[in-house]
Amino acid sequence: MWKFIIYELRYWLKRPMVWIFLTVVTLFTIVMVGSQSVTVGGTVGSVHKNAPYVIEVFYAVFSTIFLLMVTAFMNATAIRDFQYNMYQFVFSSPIKKRDYFFGKFIGAAIISLIPTLGISLGAILAPVIAPILPASFDMAPPERFGEIIWSGHLNGILIFALPNVIIGGVLLYGLAIVFRSNIVSFISAMLLIVFYSVSGGFSGDIKKEWLSSLLDPFGLNALEIMTKYMTVIEKNTISAGLEGNLLINRLVWLGIGMIILSAVYYFFSFNIKKEKVKKNKIEKSVSVPTLSKRVFNPSSANVFSFKTLINLIRFETKAIVKNPVFIIITGIGMILLITALTSFSDNYGAKQYPVTYDIIGAINGSFNIFMLGFITFYSGVLVWKDVMQNLMKLKILLL
Repeated sequence: MWKFIIYELRYWLKRPMVWIFLTVVTLFTIVMVGSQSVTVGGTVGSVHKNAPYVIEVFYAVFSTIFLLMVTAFMNATAIRDFQYNMYQFVFSSPIKKRDYFFGKFIGAAIISLIPTLGISLGAILAPVIAPILPASFDMAPPERFGEIIWSGHLNGILIFALPNVIIGGVLLYGLAIVFRSNIVSFISAMLLIVFYSVSGGFSGDIKKEWLSSLLDPFGLNALEIMTKYMTVIEKNTISAGLEGNLLINRLVWLGIGMIILSAVYYFFSFNIKKEKVKKNKIEKSVSVPTLSKRVFNPSSANVFSFKTLINLIRFETKAIVKNPVFIIITGIGMILLITALTSFSDNYGAKQYPVTYDIIGAINGSFNIFMLGFITFYSGVLVWKDVMQNLMKLKILLL
C-alpha cells in the first residue's frame, strides 16, 4: 500500500496544478482576511480578522470550492490507468487489490489536502502584508488583527478540511474508479452540493435546525448553529471543537463515506474481463458502388442560411436533451427545487405564504448553480467536439 501512496505523492508533487491551487487559495485568503471591506464569519466590530472562529468558518465555507480541486485529483487518480490503457499490466501484476485501491485513494486524499492549507498560510501572512500595501488596496489596519491562535487552524484542518476531503473524495473516487468516467465524478460533486443547498433551506426554522446541521456534508450549518451565541471575546480566543451537532454531523458523514468506500471496494473488480470478439458476418453478395464523374460545386458556401441554423439548433438540442447526463442533472435539480419550495413555507417558526417573489427567489436560488454547470460543461462539450472531429480528420489524412 505504501508504494502506491508514495507513487501518487511523487506523481502529483511534480505537477504544477497542486502548487497553482495552493498559491491561488493563499492569495485569495490574504485578500479576504486582509481586506477592510470583505467580511467572512462575522468579522465586524471587535472580532479580529484572523480570529480562530473566523479561520474555522473559512475552512467550512471554502469546502465547496475545494470540492472542485478534490474532483480534479480524485478523478484523475481513479481513471488514469484506464485512460492510458495501463490497467491490463497493473491488474496482471502480483499486487493486492487492497494495496492498489486504498493506496491510490490515500495518496490522492493527501494531495487534495495540500491546497486547503493555503487558508492557514494566507491568514498568517495577511497581518504582515496588509500594512505594507498602499491605501488603494483598502487593507485592514493593524488593530483589526489579533494574535495567532493555533487551535483555530488545527481545528479547521481536523474538523473541516480533512473530513470534507475524505467525504467528497470517497464519493468521487469510488464512482470514478467503478464507472471509469469523468461525467460521473461531475454528477457526484453536484450531488454533494445539492445536499448542502437542501440543508440550508432548513436553517431558517428553529425547530428544524438539527435537520439542517445533519444534512450538510460540509459541516458549515452545524458550525453556525453551534456558534451563533458566542461572544466577541470567545470568537477572538476560542475555537469551536467537536461537540453537539457538529460532532454528530462529522460522525454521520464520515460513517456514510466509509460505507460507500467499503461497498465500492467490494464491487471493484481487479480482474481483466475478457472482451467478446464479434465475428463479422460475410455477406454472400457484395454490391460494388459505381463512381460518378459529376463534380459537386457547393452554391451556398460561406453564406448564412436560416435553414442550416435551424437544423443545427435542432440537432444539438436533441443531442443534449437525450444525453443521460443531462437527464440525471436535471433530475437532481428538480429534487432540489421541490425541496426548496416545500421548506420555505415555515421560516423562523412563522408561517409564510407562497407569494410570487418568494417562489421566484426559491427557483432562482435552486437552479443558479445548475445553470452555471450546464453552461460551463456543455459549452466546452460543443466546442471541443468539433475540434476533436477536425483533429481526427487531420490525423486520418496524414496517415
